[in-house]
Amino acid sequence: MRILDVPYDNLNFAAAVDRLLSLHALGRPVFVTYLNIDCLRLAAGDAEYRGLLQGADTVLPDGTSLKVATRMAGQRKADHYIVTDVFVAAIEKLAGMGAKFYFLGGPPGVAAAAAEVLRGRLPRIEVVGARDGFFKDDEAVIAEINASGADILIVGTGAPRQELWLHRYRDRLLPRSRWGVGALFTWISGHQARAPMLFQKLYLEWFWRLLHEPQRLFVRYFVHDLPFLLSLPLKRVKAEPGSPERP
Repeated sequence: MRILDVPYDNLNFAAAVDRLLSLHALGRPVFVTYLNIDCLRLAAGDAEYRGLLQGADTVLPDGTSLKVATRMAGQRKADHYIVTDVFVAAIEKLAGMGAKFYFLGGPPGVAAAAAEVLRGRLPRIEVVGARDGFFKDDEAVIAEINASGADILIVGTGAPRQELWLHRYRDRLLPRSRWGVGALFTWISGHQARAPMLFQKLYLEWFWRLLHEPQRLFVRYFVHDLPFLLSLPLKRVKAEPGSPERP
């Protein structure tokens, strides 16, 4: 699927999880990230970021607003889910297959806390390194990642920073699977509570987040993203169906 020449893979939940597993099995470097309405807005106006999404091995759709944007542009999403849940489901399966993970991102202590939560749930998981996203010495971070023995590098420093960083150092990073995951560690660690199931079923998880982070998210949702969303039909934007078989 493409909207404003920004792609995402229109997969249902099970197929999205399977895509992450099959990409990891390829034995070559792969780049995985996600797209929500804020990412779409940023990518529409940023050729470099848009190019990184176009070149990714998979871009997973995230959130209610992207579902609405796709419908407004004349197509339908195959499924509705929060991309966090796809990443967690894939981590659980890959952990059982012996994968080794390095977590990079979030405020101080959050990535390490997420690793501890997963170790409590998944006795076989190997998180061989974890550090926050507030670093200045890229060289030291790259050396630590490469020395860890990880084969899956999960970076949660927010879009587009995480995508730009992974692209900049793509030829120097040893883990063959590289994922950009946004706030994944914050959710896993419990530093920010997920919306109750009722909110999730009513597609109101965004509203739950707004209640808990009004200062940060009000501007993002109502000053930036909502006007962008409402502009799509005025611009006569059409979504272009794409093949779900993108490697």
